[in-house]
Amino acid sequence: MRKNLRHPTLGELEIDRHTLSLPGSGFSLVMYTAEAGSPSAAALKSL
Repeated sequence: MRKNLRHPTLGELEIDRHTLSLPGSGFSLVMYTAEAGSPSAAALKSL
């Protein structure tokens, strides 16, 4: 799932959400990434 968000310092970011269910635990791991080489990836790297 791709999302657009506005970070207070970095501005507009386009990120992808990945969800991994952890069997038997009732928990999920949610990861947000940006496409390699994109302006959003460069912005996140600056954090």
